[in-house]
Amino acid sequence: MRSVLLLVLFMFCGDACAKAETFSNIFLDRKSNAHVSLAQGGERRLTTNGRAMNVALSGDRRTAAWLVRETWELDGQRHVTADTLMAYRGGRYRRIKCSPFIRSYWFWNGGKQLAIDCGGLHFAGTLSLYDFATGKLIDSFSQPDIPEGERPAWSKPTEEY
Repeated sequence: MRSVLLLVLFMFCGDACAKAETFSNIFLDRKSNAHVSLAQGGERRLTTNGRAMNVALSGDRRTAAWLVRETWELDGQRHVTADTLMAYRGGRYRRIKCSPFIRSYWFWNGGKQLAIDCGGLHFAGTLSLYDFATGKLIDSFSQPDIPEGERPAWSKPTEEY
């Protein structure tokens, strides 16, 4: 009877309980997997591929994000970059890709939105803002098209990793 009650509670609580998760910390283990410490106690491993880097928590401490490390070689030099940003919030994962590289990312709207600076290793790129709940692009512009003083507030990193 007790297990049936727990199962029923879990069925009704599943998404609602996950949405209420607050994190106290995010960190990488020795194998470069991302983990979060739950404010309610305990820990959750978010990755298993060993390629996480540049981990960060949003200001509301409900969104965890990280870049997926890629390594490539050019003219005998090894470069570590990322073209994928992963985020976890409320029991859901989101993946944002850009080409060629994500140069930086930051949270907006307390972690409900994610912004990225996408471009090559040098020169101007594209700044884009995504909604976590839908995964959709909200706004985007090419850096040379808008002078810095005229850019939208979201395009100025305030909570960068």
